[in-house]
Amino acid sequence: MRDDEGSSFDDMRLLLSSLVLLGFSALSSLTACGTYRGEANGGALDLTPSAPSGASGPSAPRFSRPSLNVSFAVTGQTNAAVASYASVSAATHGTATLATRNDTEAVRRALFPSIVRGQALDVVFVVDTTASMGWAMTSVKSELHAVVTTLAATNPDVRYGVVAFRDRGDSFESKVGFRLDGDQRQVHAAIDWLTPLGGGDYPEHVHAGLDAGLRGAGAWRPQAAHHVVVIGDAPAQDYPDDPRTFRSVTEEARRQQVRVHTVSIACAFICHKELGL
Repeated sequence: MRDDEGSSFDDMRLLLSSLVLLGFSALSSLTACGTYRGEANGGALDLTPSAPSGASGPSAPRFSRPSLNVSFAVTGQTNAAVASYASVSAATHGTATLATRNDTEAVRRALFPSIVRGQALDVVFVVDTTASMGWAMTSVKSELHAVVTTLAATNPDVRYGVVAFRDRGDSFESKVGFRLDGDQRQVHAAIDWLTPLGGGDYPEHVHAGLDAGLRGAGAWRPQAAHHVVVIGDAPAQDYPDDPRTFRSVTEEARRQQVRVHTVSIACAFICHKELGL
């Protein structure tokens, strides 16, 4: 039997997931979507288009924000992936973004509204490297390289970490490819190291990757703003014998004052082929 605190937390998680599902189901009827910020506020989830927080005015990094032409319906298992990712962002005051295969600005849409020019930053990229990500990995790498290059001009004091995750039964569940460091040459090499392989079933061990990003990629600096960006195309699955769960990672993120931003990539023909969507 769960204790009252655990029951309350799980009930809140279920409510957040349900509200996110409803919000993105409504979005599926639109032809364009952008970035949506989820804030936990007494059990309510705000899915209105986000405005930059603390990053407005001439000091903010600038980038173009065209509408995304979403040509698929966000339903079924794909909707579950969106809800899974957005629930983590909602619980940590991050931004959840929906991306398409060739979306080259999704990470910047998720991350940049929370960044102020000149601010010291610790940023960890946590990337799904299972086989279903193969079709989008080139765009993901290109976007991560662009983030590093863009922030070099606006925020000179930035350290990056890179983490890959897969699932139980693969060669690894999570692996730190690069610990927090400011060496841009090495972070670019770590981004190129990301290689899609494995998987098998649809859900992945997202929370193993997020746990590694929060705890295993190096110490967070007290003077820096802390951000994790999770990128993937499948919902999280927790295992009864594994302590790395939605609850554990969101509590750790709040303890470390880390905003977790999520980029849910539409799996398109992979979903059609494997799931019949």
